[in-house]
Parts: sequence; structure tokens; C-alpha cells
Amino acid sequence: MKINDYSGAMCYFNWFKKNFPNDSAYGKFIFEWAITCFKKKKVKEAETRMLETFVSITFLIDVFLGNELIDFRKKNLSNWEKSNAIEQLKYSKDEKNYMTLQFG
Repeated sequence: MKINDYSGAMCYFNWFKKNFPNDSAYGKFIFEWAITCFKKKKVKEAETRMLETFVSITFLIDVFLGNELIDFRKKNLSNWEKSNAIEQLKYSKDEKNYMTLQFG
């Protein structure tokens, strides 16, 4: 999904939450939701989504931040392997404008 407007993205995430309330979603999807919440200044919801991201894929936030990966000796709930996540996460904290990023 290409996000050109965070309002449009929030509409999509709200639609998803309304129509699939019991769906745990993929960690990367939740992470993108958190970023969008931060950009929309919905800090409490963003914090909640970041915690959900961490529970789903513990290393994703560290990859985004460029931090050294910590082994929590926990099985991730995602089918993403660390090497796959690093290769496929095409954005980072250093991006100046998330509006031009291709999410999904």
C-alpha cells in the first residue's frame, strides 16, 4: 500500500480494526500502523501498536532503528526470519518523509 496521506491510511487501519476485530494481523502490518499513528499524533494508540509489534516480531523495531539485534530466545509469532525481515524492511528511522514509502 502506498501511503500518500496518513488520513487515508488511518481510515484503512480503522476499517481493518472494525471489520476484523479478532485478527491479530502481521507484525509488519501492525508496525506500519504504529508509524502512521505516530505521524497522526495518536501517541497512545501508536504505543499500543508498537507493543503488539514487539510481541509479534521482537526484532523488527531494532531493525528499523538500526540497533544491534538482541536475541530474546523467544520464538517469534511471525514466519519472518531475521534475515528476511532485514532485507524486506525498506525504511528506517533515517527516512525523512514516510509519506513516500511503499508499505506492505
